[in-house]
Amino acid sequence: MTAENFDLLKEKLNGRVTDDPFETSFYTRDMASFPGFLVKLMFRVGAELAARPQSEEDVRQLVAYARDNHMAITPRAGGTSAYMNAVPVSGGMVMDLTGLSGLIRLDKERGVAEVWCGTAWSALEKDLNREGFTLCSYPSSAVSSTVGGWFSMEGQGIGSMAWGCFHDLVESAHVILASGEEFDADAAGPRPLSLFAGKEGTLAIVTRLTFKVVPLAEAAYHVSFAAPSAIVAAKIMDMAEKGPVKPFNGHFADRTCLDFQKRMGYEVPEVSGFLVTLSYRGAAADMAACRAYAETIRLKTGVRLCSDETAAEEWEERLYSLRIKRNGPTLLAAEVILPMARLNDFYGRVKKLRQRVSVYGHMMSGQQANVMAQYYADESQTLRYLFYLAKTKKINDAAIACGGRPYGTGVWNTVYLKRSRDPASLAEAREAKERLDPENRMNPGKFYRPPKLMPPALFGLACFAANLGSRVLRIGRRR
Repeated sequence: MTAENFDLLKEKLNGRVTDDPFETSFYTRDMASFPGFLVKLMFRVGAELAARPQSEEDVRQLVAYARDNHMAITPRAGGTSAYMNAVPVSGGMVMDLTGLSGLIRLDKERGVAEVWCGTAWSALEKDLNREGFTLCSYPSSAVSSTVGGWFSMEGQGIGSMAWGCFHDLVESAHVILASGEEFDADAAGPRPLSLFAGKEGTLAIVTRLTFKVVPLAEAAYHVSFAAPSAIVAAKIMDMAEKGPVKPFNGHFADRTCLDFQKRMGYEVPEVSGFLVTLSYRGAAADMAACRAYAETIRLKTGVRLCSDETAAEEWEERLYSLRIKRNGPTLLAAEVILPMARLNDFYGRVKKLRQRVSVYGHMMSGQQANVMAQYYADESQTLRYLFYLAKTKKINDAAIACGGRPYGTGVWNTVYLKRSRDPASLAEAREAKERLDPENRMNPGKFYRPPKLMPPALFGLACFAANLGSRVLRIGRRR
């Protein structure tokens, strides 16, 4: 990289690229907090350049510059993950794509929207609502999470119970490879959408997406149940999915999750086990049928219906499940995909952690749930914090033992790849990486294999020792 070439790049982008250490330092972490010495030991964290493109032409200029200088590129948007998916671990350039934002076009007849990748989901929903349309599904982090970021991740969240994975709603994606080649990927092309969906930015930069949206519903209905146990919570969800109208969304929170909210001053319903909330949207006549079916669920399970106000509040607060972080100082979590029928088994394993763990989840299609297990720690106490971090492995192990797996991969969850991913699909993904990014310049060090300094056997042994130490030292018993 010569100073002359870099100055020319800055001129072309009107200063929207910098090598200032203070500016690049903002991209050295995501939602998670890991001890600095551990991260520095394992990775070359941080970028040489930080770029903020405002157009596809800006992206082209940046990709060309990175190609000519053999520089790694780390695409980044909202940074709402916790696995270092969008944190540079091999130097190079971090490309902040939040400047590519907004609704490009809405085809009302076909029910599809073309959207820039850096658009926040909550902002997009407002734009669509003004046109009489709404999203089929969106992440629970919709306030800050972006369209491109969710496509690059697993795409499961609010609305997935009715509409399935977001990847299946996408019609096409405009992608730019590290070589500079760009094209529209769709379901049937030689390089189909499935190659890029969920690959966490390791194959290409996605600049815009075209996906399904629907007209605003005529009516909505929300109902909350006080389930005494995880078994009953799973039964409610099973009955709901088999009902006359499939819920748009179903989510649940255990008593500990409610207690954490109560500690912050929020009023929470008196529930001994789980609070389960179903949300429907559609024609007014269908909502009447949903209300009648909720009564059927109540009678067959023997649970108590909570007030309409509780159900409405649960829906209104659906994007703020992480507000319990303010109880901190640090909130640690493991996010997993789990067969709903195994929720009770998973819950029992998590409760053996000797740590107060809150369990919260959203239903997906196919009787699966996206579950978040959260607990408090203190990152300022570095040694004790390492003991707390090791507990996330026990949560992920519990999910795998129950037929589930970690949600998302990034860096930290690569240690579970052989235990949680189909070998054929993993081999196919690695082949695509070698073919489309032979120089390994697009978001290197993520997704495909564990870091050299973190082999699964050594990682497992270290976590086993740390968790044994937690039991002896009673770390977490009072939290």
